[in-house]
Parts: sequence; structure tokens; C-alpha cells
Amino acid sequence: YAKRNGEILSEICSITALELKAQSGERNGKYPFDCAFNALVIPSENAVIGRKKSLCPPLSEICENSNQGYAACSSLVINGTVVTADPSVAAAAERLKIRCRMISGGDIVLPGYDAGFIGGCGGFYDNTLCLFGNPELTKTGKELLNFCRQEAVETVSLCDGPLTDYGSVKFVPLL
Repeated sequence: YAKRNGEILSEICSITALELKAQSGERNGKYPFDCAFNALVIPSENAVIGRKKSLCPPLSEICENSNQGYAACSSLVINGTVVTADPSVAAAAERLKIRCRMISGGDIVLPGYDAGFIGGCGGFYDNTLCLFGNPELTKTGKELLNFCRQEAVETVSLCDGPLTDYGSVKFVPLL
């Protein structure tokens, strides 16, 4: 991608004052070669969690290791708290002294698979958690709603039906 789109990436770097760090390791569509950038970033804690063996440098060099190759998919960060069903992500957060809330997981829909991930069905921004699906319809969703109520976080359902992993909600500030 960097080779084909160097001009666009250079423009983005000049606008944002960020440095481009291209990676060149083996990548393809099968695990563990499909998750080179699937790290959970916790900006408020200046922390990164991920599976070091799967992540590309420099992410692998700065992350706290977990066994979960899909750390970003398997977790949400809500007001600096890692919400996950994955024990290895929770253990990494604990080692970093970051608050963590375990949820049950397992009842999130991911078309074509047995189950999806909590990180794939939502996104958090400005004290609002946006979700693909109605959290009232699943055990995981109800646990998430309970946590959000305790934290005074608003929740917004973006569609009907059970929580569904569509790959996450990302918020991009306009420059």
C-alpha cells in the first residue's frame, strides 16, 4: 500500500506532522499474518496492547504482550477502561495498571463465524458508545449497558437486532 500510495501518504504526513513507518514483513489474509496492525491503542494511558509475534514493528516494540492476535477487535476502550472478554488482554491491561472490565462475550454476531468481538460492534467518542445492534438483546450487551450506566456513558444503537461485529466504529476528526 505504501508503495502504491506514497504520494497520498506523504501528503497525510505533511498535514499531520506524523512520520510514516512502513512495514515489510510477510502479510496475507490468514492468521497470524492478517493482524499486523491489530493492536489495542489506549490513548489516555499512552499504551498499546497486542500479540507481539503478530504485530509489525514498531508496534511490536512498544506494546504490552497479549496472546490475542486481534486485541483491537476483542476490546473497546471506554473512558480509559479496557472492556473485553479476552483474559490475555485483561491481564496485559492489569500489568499496565489500566482499568479493565471483563464481559462474557460469545453472543456477538459475526456473519460467517461462530461469534464476533465487542470491539467490532462499537466505538467510543465524547462520552458516547455507538453500537451496531441493540445491547438489550444479549447478555454481553446488558453487561456493557450496566458498565456504561455506572460510568455515566451514553449509548446509541446504530441498527436493530443483536450486537453485530461489522469491524468497529472509528471516529475521525476533520482537519
